[in-house]
Amino acid sequence: IHDPHAVDPGEELPTDVDYLYAALARLPDTQRQVLELRFGFDGHAPRSLAEVAAVMGKSTTTVQSAQREALKALRGQLDATLV
Repeated sequence: IHDPHAVDPGEELPTDVDYLYAALARLPDTQRQVLELRFGFDGHAPRSLAEVAAVMGKSTTTVQSAQREALKALRGQLDATLV
């Protein structure tokens, strides 16, 4: 049964992703570029680790490490922003 007074959980989430792009901009260049390429924030389709490594001229191990550190830093920034 639909409750007309219930709040849709999706309405509580920010609809503006500017905070995400601001957080990305604060990352070191390599980490930012890895995430942009990996998840398609650069306007292209998301790429695999191997594809990102090839584009950047780095090893997949280096890209994987940069991705891990970038996601950790990004999570910390977003947690601080959303609290």
